[in-house]
Amino acid sequence: MRYLSPVYWLDRRTRHRIDEVCIGYSTRSHWEFFRHVLAKADIRRVLVLGVYYGRDIAYLAWILASLRRSDFHITGVDKFEDAACADWPEELRGRSWSEAGFGDAPAMHFARANLERLSLASHV
Repeated sequence: MRYLSPVYWLDRRTRHRIDEVCIGYSTRSHWEFFRHVLAKADIRRVLVLGVYYGRDIAYLAWILASLRRSDFHITGVDKFEDAACADWPEELRGRSWSEAGFGDAPAMHFARANLERLSLASHV
């Protein structure tokens, strides 16, 4: 029988906590990809295109902190407006986020509040 390491359980618990606070689309596979890339290279500056409610930024910040990289910085960029995105299906363009069925539009103050709630805002 193969046992899972304590790091696995800590990662899992942390990821679930972040997912509870930050709505979003990223999943365990994103977490694992971020951890793999960040562990292989001495990355200290990250640019995230598409913040939504801060889930990817929270994933990245926690992983970088767990790798003992205290001097990292993450910059997040988003439209932060309730307007259709270019990748939406044609029939949904011209609608708001909620009208299109995507929930609330990205909001910088919500993303920042989520990161503060998780104690991860100091590097953003």
